[in-house]
Amino acid sequence: MYITHAETQANPSDSSNEVEFLSLAPGTELAYTLGQRHCAGVITDEGHYPCTDTSAPYCREHNSTWVCAKCTGTCLKDEMDCYEPHAIYLAVFAPDTHKVGVTKHWRLTRRLAEQGADYGIHLQTVSNGRIAREREAAIVAAASITDRIRVATKQTSLYQDVDKSAIATRLADIDAQSAIELNAGSEAEAETETETNRYIETLPEIDLSVSELMTNTAEEHQTAMRQNPDPPAIYRLRYAFEVTDRPVSETVITGTVRGIKGRLMILDYAGSTYTVDLRDLVGHRINAGATTRNLQASLDAWEWSL
Repeated sequence: MYITHAETQANPSDSSNEVEFLSLAPGTELAYTLGQRHCAGVITDEGHYPCTDTSAPYCREHNSTWVCAKCTGTCLKDEMDCYEPHAIYLAVFAPDTHKVGVTKHWRLTRRLAEQGADYGIHLQTVSNGRIAREREAAIVAAASITDRIRVATKQTSLYQDVDKSAIATRLADIDAQSAIELNAGSEAEAETETETNRYIETLPEIDLSVSELMTNTAEEHQTAMRQNPDPPAIYRLRYAFEVTDRPVSETVITGTVRGIKGRLMILDYAGSTYTVDLRDLVGHRINAGATTRNLQASLDAWEWSL
């Protein structure tokens, strides 16, 4: 997490634009109070430049849209620039929520971790981003599968187990010719769920440590993945923490970090477990000192007090 020391006063240029990195590794103790929220401004190589606009987390001037996220095969840029191989994947969130997505091939496992997926299945590799987006859109339409998952759904998945049988059912819904054609160029005939099950059984299940994956620099990860491309596999992502009961959703930055899953931070505080959408923290002023706000307690806290 990044904390800036810049001030949104009448003369913001008079304040420091220093940016401090705060680790959210498991066990980190946080004791901050959230203040007013406004536009987060912009971070450049020179530091952070604040904005006084009351729009949060970003005002119109500082809000940017990544046009590639909206692409369905017709390039929205002045000139297409996504010529490197792209992977089409199925991301699985417990217990049985699935989404299709695309990413640069070397970013496949890292992208799954960024989203907080529990499992990921590499469906296909194509030569460029345009083809990938085009086929992603076709899968969404043909298999009635989403390409976006709400944060609330991911919060629910924290304390549940993956229904692996549902993965086979979902893959059976996806057209084999357009989806289950792996990077080696082979095709799997999955016209029925039974055949899909047989196909899945041939794939190795690979455990990925998210903490190790995300601590690699982008350059290290890119080099490693290009030298050793992802094999056809089912990836199981391990987050090094467990949540057995439903946490309370809060916007708070006080407590002990249990872990990070996608953009969700899991905090333990006063006998309760909370989930915080990190995006909800963007643009807040913060002060040192634990929150004194009354927070909803979890069932764990009631059992602990008894």
